[in-house]
Amino acid sequence: MLWRYHLGVHKTATTHVQKVLESQREKLLAQGFDYVPLAQLRPRTAEIFWKRAFRKLRFRRAVGSSASVMILSEENWLGSIEDACTYPIYPNLEDRLSIMPRKNAVAFLAVRNPADFAASAYSEAMRHVPNLVSLSRTRDAFLSEPSPWFDLVERVRQFFPRLHVWRYEDYRGNEQAFISLIAGIPVDASEIPDPLETRRLPAEVIEELERLRASGGPVPTAATPESSDGLTRFEMFDDHQKLELTRGYERDVDRLHPDRAAEGDAA
Repeated sequence: MLWRYHLGVHKTATTHVQKVLESQREKLLAQGFDYVPLAQLRPRTAEIFWKRAFRKLRFRRAVGSSASVMILSEENWLGSIEDACTYPIYPNLEDRLSIMPRKNAVAFLAVRNPADFAASAYSEAMRHVPNLVSLSRTRDAFLSEPSPWFDLVERVRQFFPRLHVWRYEDYRGNEQAFISLIAGIPVDASEIPDPLETRRLPAEVIEELERLRASGGPVPTAATPESSDGLTRFEMFDDHQKLELTRGYERDVDRLHPDRAAEGDAA
């Protein structure tokens, strides 16, 4: 069996990738490739990370497919969304990735400018686990290091030497090429729009949630407004901080040499 793991990271169009692959599942199966939908995969594998015995065997059974090529996409295998709001980013990924079959495996990972990534990850955490993150802690974590990506990629490569990395910014406008890279065969991404449910929360919503936090009460989860008309895009950093984070990101990108054009088969 060949394994093709799309590991995220969070807030790098993972939901869009998953929706496209799910829409193409029947076509993939006809060619011996199977993509297990996230709604099936996540609950089957989530509990394995908390158990110590026979985890690799449990993982294989949880996937539940006998296809010759498995395509799996799950950003939570690196860690939870609150783990994306700290530094080092995803502090427990080594323990988590160690349970996944690595023979005949290739992995895929996207990185994103931390000036945008931190704000989007924090917003997503406020949507699901608001009492586990705070604006000040997240901001301080990312300002403590110009960019987390080179170190993260090196940690992931310890488990998956055949790791393909690209920039989230390159994904936009070239979605079909990158999703085909993940799948290993051409897929059609033209009919799947960006999901609305993962849009960044507006600044006004974040400010209200942080006001509630400052008052000492529990912070409720927040849903993305149906319309952003009249609302302000949430930003975490000022212009000077954005510039420094962008420079750190560019240095990491230069060191990583990511797959800019998604050319060729990763198998």
